[in-house]
Amino acid sequence: MKKTYLLVLLFSVFWMSAQTYCTPNYPSGCSGGDQINDFTISSAGFSHLGTGCSTGSYGDFYSTNTVTLSPTIPYGFQVTHDYSGQYIKIWADFNNDGAFDEATELIGSGNSGTALTTTGTVTVPSTIAAGNYRMRVADRWNTAPTSCDTAGYGEVHDYKLTVTTPPTCIAPSSLVASGITATSVTVTWTAPSTVPASGYDIFYSNTGVIPTSTTVPLLNSTTTSATITSLTPGSNYCVWVRSKCTATNASNWVNVCLQTNCVAANVPYSLDFESAVVPAMPICTTATNVGSGNNWVISNNPGNGFVNKTLTYNYNWQNAANAWFYTQGINLVAGTTYRIKYSYGNNSDVYSEKMKVTYGTAATPASQTNVLHDYTNIVNILTPVSDFYTFTPATSGVYYFGFNVYSDANMYNLYVDDIVVEVNPSCVEPTAIATNAITSFTATASWTAPATAPANGYEYYISTSNTAPTATTVATGTATAATVNLSSLLSSTTYYIWVRSVCSSTTKSSWSSAATFTTQTFCPTVTSPANGISGTSLTPTISWNSMTGAAGYRLTVGTTSGGSDVLNNVDLGNVTSYVFSTPLLNNTTYYYTVNAYAGGSISNNCSVRSFTTQCAAITPSYTNDFSTFSTACWNQASGGSSASGSSGATAYWVEDGFANVGFTGAAKINLYTTDRTGWLISPTFNLSGGSYTLTFNYAMTAWNTTTASTLGSDDKIEVLMSNNNGATWTSIQSWDASSNIPNTSTAFSYNITGGTNQMKFAIYATDGTVDDLADNDFFVDNFAINSALSTVETSAKNKLQLYPNPFADVINISDVKDVKSVSIVDVSGRLVKSIDKPSSTLQLRELNSGMYVVILNMNDGSKQNIKVIKK
Repeated sequence: MKKTYLLVLLFSVFWMSAQTYCTPNYPSGCSGGDQINDFTISSAGFSHLGTGCSTGSYGDFYSTNTVTLSPTIPYGFQVTHDYSGQYIKIWADFNNDGAFDEATELIGSGNSGTALTTTGTVTVPSTIAAGNYRMRVADRWNTAPTSCDTAGYGEVHDYKLTVTTPPTCIAPSSLVASGITATSVTVTWTAPSTVPASGYDIFYSNTGVIPTSTTVPLLNSTTTSATITSLTPGSNYCVWVRSKCTATNASNWVNVCLQTNCVAANVPYSLDFESAVVPAMPICTTATNVGSGNNWVISNNPGNGFVNKTLTYNYNWQNAANAWFYTQGINLVAGTTYRIKYSYGNNSDVYSEKMKVTYGTAATPASQTNVLHDYTNIVNILTPVSDFYTFTPATSGVYYFGFNVYSDANMYNLYVDDIVVEVNPSCVEPTAIATNAITSFTATASWTAPATAPANGYEYYISTSNTAPTATTVATGTATAATVNLSSLLSSTTYYIWVRSVCSSTTKSSWSSAATFTTQTFCPTVTSPANGISGTSLTPTISWNSMTGAAGYRLTVGTTSGGSDVLNNVDLGNVTSYVFSTPLLNNTTYYYTVNAYAGGSISNNCSVRSFTTQCAAITPSYTNDFSTFSTACWNQASGGSSASGSSGATAYWVEDGFANVGFTGAAKINLYTTDRTGWLISPTFNLSGGSYTLTFNYAMTAWNTTTASTLGSDDKIEVLMSNNNGATWTSIQSWDASSNIPNTSTAFSYNITGGTNQMKFAIYATDGTVDDLADNDFFVDNFAINSALSTVETSAKNKLQLYPNPFADVINISDVKDVKSVSIVDVSGRLVKSIDKPSSTLQLRELNSGMYVVILNMNDGSKQNIKVIKK
């Protein structure tokens, strides 16, 4: 028997591995809540939680998540979503044919209705052999899914289903909870075909605990029912039952879930909504929409200072609001003065919300006969405001408190949180906490005193965390009047402050709601070097603007962000610049922070900036053909002028095909946007050993074409040279609106004499400030610096030219006697043609239009690369 089972299992694994299953496609996706968040089959011990919306709305979990079921046993499943109106179907490919048959392989289904949870039962037919199968769980909004949908909103998960032989102890079925009260429930079930000799084990929990095979039961029943008592009112419970066949043999657990009835609460009553399952109301509270707008919902962290679960009304653009939220019933005594306290706010300084706060003898609009306050214009309450009102019921009984939103149509959102109903305290907290006169290190807080000012003044608590203090929290300080000056604060820091009344040595009020404020920055403004810039000198100068009130400045420098391995919070005194006296490392990124200080206070949260030092100076010969655009030690900068240098680090030069032929192999800048100024800056060169020649090819076209064009009225392109590593620049070539810049490759050459070991070159291009119509692409290629040749050598080298360029079918070599062979490659680097012992005329009719590099392989082993364009 074991051998037969093993063969069946191996065959099913092999057969499944050979199948190709369709991949569902929900084009509308699942990110809007139409997803499988949690999938559980608790009686089978399976849970797959918090998966959210899968990429492509499909998650294949066959190799990682296995569901183990036995034939004929009904297993309850649960799927959670983030949006209502979901339909679930579950299939298993029992014949392993790569498809899911609707008639014979559908094993479970259900729909969520208006809830966010779908429940149902999965049952493996009795005819299914033990083995592994692919199981598919499909979720679709608003309509039942198929196993391979191609439309709508939804998500699909695939799992491995392992079917095992039926257990010898069968679980009960059809669990039903009835007779539910606040503290008890009766659970009944149907016995299995073979009644267990030792009755049934029962376990229940309201904390989410799921029993396992080793869980100790809480009850045992010899009949098919049990009454459970001593439950907590208004609580969600799940009850599990299993068959107990012998002392050592029990079935799997099956369960039913329920909610015990609510009872009236006593004061003090508090509701912070954290027990709610978004967007539903907490247990024992209700929300009713009696209008045509929206209803109250619970939202998580809706903003505007409401950072946890909050009662929320989201506006309806078409209809006015008329929705009620009711608390749990609360026991109140006639003649006793109570107060209700809560926080509220909205999210607009333009749109107005309206809300009434009421109480009455039932959770219905007609019963809410006592209006505590009517807010007719809630606007610009952009952080939570605490409010409270006192009242005295005329008769004892159970009362419900209502929050009725009645905003006009197309307003915005309204928030309520932290509802408290309590006996009116003899010591009342202050209200309307406010802050002003905020500086970098000080602030003033003030508040409105209660009607009876506290005899012993006030205590305040200040923190950088928004966690509210408790009754036992030690106060930060005291105040005798309704104001206090706060000092020794950190700059650039957000603070929260609470205040409470001290009525006597033993009596203090509750803490007020929090006020929040942010201290001003004390960070100096760094002016140079530009943040993120590359190519700085090895002894750069860091400069900053003077900070009003600063007594001095401290500098921290490191080779990692936040590091201090170069300078550790060094006190520079009252200066506004620092020059590194010891050279830094070449081609290294440094991170630095400048802080200001005054007295015992220092700036806080100042930005970490960076710069990268120059590469070591290069002694030519040197060539950059821009085949790789991000060439080592080349840098970009932005802004400024050719006279003053750059002012930023934005990169405007990009890679493209030269003169818009192809897509790679040259550097390009587009000049169209007003005030765009881009620098393409070379490495540092050591040109102190003689005379050198700078050469490169350039061209300009109209944007995204090969057509010739003209610079705008104040556009300018310059070739700049620096002999001090970019500290200052000299223009050696300039083009403007009067210049005729060719749209084909044109050579630039400049002889350099008297160079230093700190030479740099830059192509500077600016669109100026005039917003004219010129839209041009300027290109640079084949940048080279070489030792200046003698007159004879220069003459010989210049004779090697290809013409015409661009060409149609034929191109000529100006002097072919020293050319051994010719190689022609396209812009992708692919060799397209080779010619040994070429003649002076090259027949290239078969080439497609585009840019090519003609490589002239010389008899002396050298090479010359010349870019050409085939028309």
